[in-house]
Amino acid sequence: MREAGNLIPWQPGADDLFALDVAARMAGTTRRMFLLYCRWGGIEPVQIPPYGTLAFPQEAVRIARVAERLQQEYGVNRAGVRVILRLIRRMDGLSRYF
Repeated sequence: MREAGNLIPWQPGADDLFALDVAARMAGTTRRMFLLYCRWGGIEPVQIPPYGTLAFPQEAVRIARVAERLQQEYGVNRAGVRVILRLIRRMDGLSRYF
């Protein structure tokens, strides 16, 4: 998209959904790790009918980035990341009440 001769960078919308490969790439991780984050309860995919294709919202990408950063920059092991992801989910759930 061009506007007055300048390129405008694409910005994802809050309601956009991303395929597994795209979401993992945006988060800076592999498909396998992204799916592990799902399994650990940190990320919830959205199933798109009719074939049950998995898609991920922008929030899932953000959480995967946090998980990757915990491992890469702070040296948190996978068990620690798993606990932290669960705590993040609980905090997000509690924030709905306040």
